[in-house]
Amino acid sequence: MANNKFGKYTFVVLLLLILYLSFLTIRPFLPYIVLAFILASAIYPLTARFNERIKNKTVVALVMICLVFLILIVPMGYMVGSLISQTSGVYKSFDPETINEISIFLSEASGKDVDVNNYIIASFSEIKNYIINSIPQFIESVSGIVLGFFVMFFILFYLIKDGDTIKKSLSDLIPLNPEYKTRVIEEIDNVTRGVIDGQVLTAIIQGVLGGIGFFIFGIPNPIFWGFIMTILAIIPLLGTTIVWLPAGILEILSKDYFSGFGILLYGGLIVMNIDNILRPKLISKRTNIHPAVILVGFLGGMKLIGLMGFIIGPVILAVLLTLLKFYNRDLK
Repeated sequence: MANNKFGKYTFVVLLLLILYLSFLTIRPFLPYIVLAFILASAIYPLTARFNERIKNKTVVALVMICLVFLILIVPMGYMVGSLISQTSGVYKSFDPETINEISIFLSEASGKDVDVNNYIIASFSEIKNYIINSIPQFIESVSGIVLGFFVMFFILFYLIKDGDTIKKSLSDLIPLNPEYKTRVIEEIDNVTRGVIDGQVLTAIIQGVLGGIGFFIFGIPNPIFWGFIMTILAIIPLLGTTIVWLPAGILEILSKDYFSGFGILLYGGLIVMNIDNILRPKLISKRTNIHPAVILVGFLGGMKLIGLMGFIIGPVILAVLLTLLKFYNRDLK
C-alpha cells in the first residue's frame, strides 16, 4: 500500500517536472502556437466548404495556408512598415494656424492658457521615440519572428489537415464526462469565432475603411490613422468617431471644405454604420463579449506579446470567461 502511494507521488512529481520543462521548451513559440489554434478555429467554416469540394485534405490545407499568408501576413508586414514611416510625419500634417486657433478657443473657454501645439509635440515625440527605440529590439528578434511564424504555419497546416483527429485527442485529455467535454469545446469554438468575426474582424474593417476615406479625401497619413481607428473601433458609441470627427472639423477650420465635409459624411454614413450592419451578422447574442473585455484583451495582449496580441489577447480573456460561466452553470 505504501509502495503504491510512493509510486503515485513519484509519478505526479515526475509529471509536473516534465510539464514544466515542456513549458520552457515551447514558451518562445507559445504565442504562435496559440495563434495557430485561433486561426484554425476562425477559418474552420471556410475549410469545411473547401473539404466538401476538394476531397484531398492535404491540398485543402495548402490552399488555406496560402490564403492565410496572403490575407494576414503580407498586409501586416506592409502595415507595420508604413506605420513606422508615417508616424514621424503625423505631426507635420497639422496646420499651425488651425492649431493656434484651437489653442485660443480652448484658452478663452477654460480661462486658462492652453497650448495645443506643445501637447501635440510632446505626445508624438513620445510615440516616435518609442517606435525608434523598439527598432533595434525588433531587428534582433527578426530571426525569432520568422521562426515563430514558420512554427505557426507548420502547426496550422496539420490543424487544418488533421483537425478532427487532433480535436479528439485533446478532448480525451479533458477530465470531464463526454457530455461536458462536447459542450465546453463547442462553447470555446463559438466564443473564439465570435471574438474573431464579431470584434476583431469588424474593428479591422472599420479601420481599413477609415484609412481609405482619409486617403480619398487627402488627409495625410491614412495608414497611421486607420490603425488608430482599428484600435478605437471596439469602444461603444465613440469608436472611430474620435478620429474622423476631429479630422473633418480640422479640415473645415483649415477651409478645406471638400475634405472636411467629405470625411464627415463618409465617416458618419459608412465607417460608423459598419458596426451596426456587420457585427450582428458576424456574432450571435450567445457569443457576444462585453467590449471592455475585448479592449483589455487588445491592449494587454499587444503589450504582452506585441502585434499578435491584438488577436490572441481578446480570445484568451473571452475563453476564460466562457470557462468560468461553464463551471458556474454546469459544474458547481
